[in-house]
Amino acid sequence: MSELVLVRHGQASFGTDDYDRLSPVGFQQARWLGDYFHRHGMRFDRAFRGNLRRHRETADSIAETFPVPAYVEDARFNEFESDILITEYIRETGADSPRDRATFLHHFPEVLEGWERGTLNGSESYTAFRARVGAAMADVLQEGGRNLVVTSGGVICVTLAGVLGLSARGLADLLMNVHNASVHVLRMEEGRLRLELFNATPHIDGKERSHARTYI
Repeated sequence: MSELVLVRHGQASFGTDDYDRLSPVGFQQARWLGDYFHRHGMRFDRAFRGNLRRHRETADSIAETFPVPAYVEDARFNEFESDILITEYIRETGADSPRDRATFLHHFPEVLEGWERGTLNGSESYTAFRARVGAAMADVLQEGGRNLVVTSGGVICVTLAGVLGLSARGLADLLMNVHNASVHVLRMEEGRLRLELFNATPHIDGKERSHARTYI
């Protein structure tokens, strides 16, 4: 049996000069997740992560409280460059730059639909993004066992979109609500991946940790 346990990175430093690093809350989210894995007797046969700083810091923070196999770094688990797509969308449509969640909820599905159609061009095409993530996941699954992958929301959601048969708009709807340091489980059964768990944050669900529930 093959299983993927996909973890989104902890909260990054949105609004600073370097988004690609965890905030203090992001470090804590990841340590709490490692502690949860430890207390519930989780075991992984292999562990993987993208090569972005926020992936490494999340992976290392999980490992502070949980014995993780040595991480294999794989750039195919890196996020797509949404900033490039949003900038092009604003230039093409004249839309205002998203300043709040409500505006972002309106714009982002249109951005990803344009990317899927090819009317917006990022550093890679939508098809290429799906292909590289799909190939990375297939390589992990080929070895069998339970596999931990520390990655980004877009990588997780394009994987789920493939499993659930969703368009880019459906991917956007998923991505807008994926929590930082959330857990998603997919299991290979009868030759196909099936979704078992989505957007779980049991390490943050308690009232005393509600301040640490974040999306960005």
